[in-house]
Amino acid sequence: MTSATLPSVTINAIRREVTSLMASYSAAVIKCDALASVSILPLFKLVIGIFGWLLCLELAMLSVLIDVPLLVIRSVFGKPRFVLGRSLYNFVIAPFKTATLGEIPAFQIVRIRYLTRIMVMYYIQSSVIRLRRAFVTKYLEIANNSRADQAQIDEADALHNTFDVFDTMLKDPYQIGALAIFAPLLAVLSFVTQKGIFPLFRYLIDQYHDSLKSVPIVGNFLLGTIPQSISPQVMQSGLVAVILVIGYAVWMLVSAWIDKRSIFIALDVIKREKDVLVEVSIKPRREIPLDIIGYFIVLTIFSLIIVMSFNIEIAVIANKGIDSLRKQELMNAWDRNMITYLSFYCGIPAIIGLIAVVYRFRT
Repeated sequence: MTSATLPSVTINAIRREVTSLMASYSAAVIKCDALASVSILPLFKLVIGIFGWLLCLELAMLSVLIDVPLLVIRSVFGKPRFVLGRSLYNFVIAPFKTATLGEIPAFQIVRIRYLTRIMVMYYIQSSVIRLRRAFVTKYLEIANNSRADQAQIDEADALHNTFDVFDTMLKDPYQIGALAIFAPLLAVLSFVTQKGIFPLFRYLIDQYHDSLKSVPIVGNFLLGTIPQSISPQVMQSGLVAVILVIGYAVWMLVSAWIDKRSIFIALDVIKREKDVLVEVSIKPRREIPLDIIGYFIVLTIFSLIIVMSFNIEIAVIANKGIDSLRKQELMNAWDRNMITYLSFYCGIPAIIGLIAVVYRFRT
């Protein structure tokens, strides 16, 4: 039996699978309506989460000094059975455990309904086009085959109508609504960061730098390496303004992509799609991890701003009228501080991103 003479039950099974997948697609689009029109609550959660993680890391480092002797005593006497810093350790490793699922949900900073909806719609549209292209080939083979019975043709017609009905939903315009929210929010975030957050950060570091250095481990080793002020050149730089616009634009798109993936995972859309593609003899494609790529782009931009701030500090030292040997010592110290800062605040997020990439491609 040739592929052109597929039995009616096969066409019927394919139609059921495709219809079920399209129902999941429709549910994903409808679920977008439950999202807020625009919300920056994820940004506050991210900031609070970062400070909470640093605090728990500090406390975990201290609790290790108690837990290690307790574990040694337990290995000898079988007691005590409690671990003082268990909750702290779980909180510290939580970002790494989430990354083993191939996801980075905590990286989200905004939620924009229209933008997420566009991401969902475009993904669905590209998938449906592949399915329809494969179906049309089979449909024409069956329609032109003199040995095909009427039942086959009726099933193929029914599936063809299913695609036509679904196409009407994919033609709804959302681009204007997304652009109307995306552009102003992008401008506001960039402006507030350069004109508000940077000066506030500079003020806090100037005022509390010595206090931060007194924190036993994290503060002294890491927070103490921050430049004592973010240079006004950095705050007012046109280059930094452009960098911020690019960074926030990518970050907002990544946030929408994270929402899209969370909706698809909740509805099991990705697995259903793979099953249908296998059913119609189409090789499932591996989705490009745009959220993780954007994550690394934003991380690179953040690293660039850090390097600019440290380099300005080093340039200020280089222009001071002090002994050349002392000047060189100070410049070398700032170089070491920059490496320490980048290794921790950019290195750890980079490791989380790499873990997410590895596990994303394993699924």
